[in-house]
Amino acid sequence: MIVGLLLALATSVAWAFGNVFIQRSGQALGGPRALIWALLLGAAMSGIAALPFDQRPAAFTGPITFWLAAAAVSGLVAYAGLFYAFAHAKLSIAVPFVSCWSLVAGGLSLTVFDEAIRPGQLLGAGIVLAGVVLVSIAAGRGESGADDGPRATAIAADGTHNDRSGTVVSRWKPPVAALLSGIGFGVMIPAMAQVQPAAGSFGTAGAVYLLGLLLAVPLAWRAGVPLAPPDRAAWPAVIGAGVFETVGFVCVNAAGRYAPTAVVAPVASLAAALTVVYAAVFLRERPGKLAFSGALLASIGVVVLAL
Repeated sequence: MIVGLLLALATSVAWAFGNVFIQRSGQALGGPRALIWALLLGAAMSGIAALPFDQRPAAFTGPITFWLAAAAVSGLVAYAGLFYAFAHAKLSIAVPFVSCWSLVAGGLSLTVFDEAIRPGQLLGAGIVLAGVVLVSIAAGRGESGADDGPRATAIAADGTHNDRSGTVVSRWKPPVAALLSGIGFGVMIPAMAQVQPAAGSFGTAGAVYLLGLLLAVPLAWRAGVPLAPPDRAAWPAVIGAGVFETVGFVCVNAAGRYAPTAVVAPVASLAAALTVVYAAVFLRERPGKLAFSGALLASIGVVVLAL
């Protein structure tokens, strides 16, 4: 159990760094383009590491193949929402919505995989949900945390604003994208845990990233998204996103071998609290009072879940 908790904590640290790099790469390249290149790097790194480090004691079966497909589809939804939300909203606002993944993962663990949950974990889940509700109310009042960079403007009467790149964005789109991302990760992570015995920790991450790319590239091409490689200035952010997301998934998959998902998911969700603290201290993000209260409440709920 202790090893599983330590790996889950390592996951939270890796994902907290990954969140920052995802925001920077999305703002530099646009969410879809940054997503595709981060997935490509993640798949390549995972594939290289899988050969010397992975153990694959089980064979692929029909159910494992099903969970692999489920992880790939839900992962694409999760990452598409994540890159979009982080590119157009403050981390301190978007991250609490994404953190709902632990509720979804825990629910699947209880209903599909028959894992047990303690009363304290149920309390923490309720606090996280209350925090997300507060942030959503703030979004409805115009406190959605739209990135207030030098080109940002006030929210218009039709509920839109200009983000840092000058793109007109509805104030609801980033929070909704972040919420969809949380739901996607909530399905993706327990699904990956079912694939790991046959593919290994690195191999599972690589396979999910590769299948996500096979789905994402045709969709991006049809939508007219530029797929050219990032310029030199954007590469560090893209590489950082790929590295830390991959490390996080490898750690969370490995943690599932030592502790149940209902315990691992909340501890790994401490990335939400770490990201909110980082955004407040280093990025000087100052969301509205109600939005900040919701973000703080969600972060407290994650801590309660981890106790």
